[in-house]
Amino acid sequence: MGNPFKRLVVRGAKLVGILVLVLAMAGLVYQQVGLRRDAGLAPPASEMVVVNGRHVHVVCMGEGAQTFVLDAGLGAWSIRTPFIYVGHSLGAIFAQIYYAMNPGDIAGLVLLDPGSPQALLAGFPGGREAAVAASDCPPLCQAARISTLLGLSRLAVSAGGTVSFPDPWVRTQYRAAFAQPHTAMTLAAELAAAPKTAYQNQDIASFHDTPILILRSAERVRPDKDETAAEFAKSRDDYRAYLVALAAKSTRSGRPLQVPQSTHATMLIGEMSAKVIADHILEFAGGLDIRFAVLPSPHPPAPVR
Repeated sequence: MGNPFKRLVVRGAKLVGILVLVLAMAGLVYQQVGLRRDAGLAPPASEMVVVNGRHVHVVCMGEGAQTFVLDAGLGAWSIRTPFIYVGHSLGAIFAQIYYAMNPGDIAGLVLLDPGSPQALLAGFPGGREAAVAASDCPPLCQAARISTLLGLSRLAVSAGGTVSFPDPWVRTQYRAAFAQPHTAMTLAAELAAAPKTAYQNQDIASFHDTPILILRSAERVRPDKDETAAEFAKSRDDYRAYLVALAAKSTRSGRPLQVPQSTHATMLIGEMSAKVIADHILEFAGGLDIRFAVLPSPHPPAPVR
């Protein structure tokens, strides 16, 4: 008759396997239906170009003598140089590294809430050699891609990942972007490459006479839940010192400026903050002997103290 317990285990394993298969199929269907819906709700505003085998969304607008690049893939698209490279957060670090590799391409750098190498290296157990030798796409990277294909990333962002975006249009764009097949994979790859990126950034000793504009979001006024007052003060002072040292790498850089009533995210997606930032970017470009119409600034920026 056999072992009843063994038969029960086998039957349970089969049921679990069937359940996993059904959920995976449901996730695949959910993701494909979502992609079709996204194509109608949030279609690309401009063209797609191929960079290193990947499709990159490129939005080109405006006219004038100067070109601005907002953290774009540059390798396979013809861009008139020199241009002003605008980078936000990790993109500001990429902008600095791009300058180090191609200084003749850059007319100026605009760094918005730039990340610091120290933050990228926080918690990394290895040194420079380990960072350089790390895989560009570790197993976590592939796992992130599979989770997106199964609809898990879409489910997570729909369940509450956009609560900080009150604007319906922004929420729609964010959900559509986050649920794309390669988004989670790219984010995982960027996190894996963060230590390597940090060391590349640390190696940049000077921007020479390249003009630099540094804008940062408003400072937090109180510690986070798991942060002591001392840790909060040290984090604030360390970041202030980092920005001052970053500005000092160029002979044509002013003091870092703070955009009032802004957060790290709203510097790009907040209408009020974006207007202030656009105003100062255009003023910065005007200092490079390029004439632009300057947008009205509802709040003048305050120097970082």
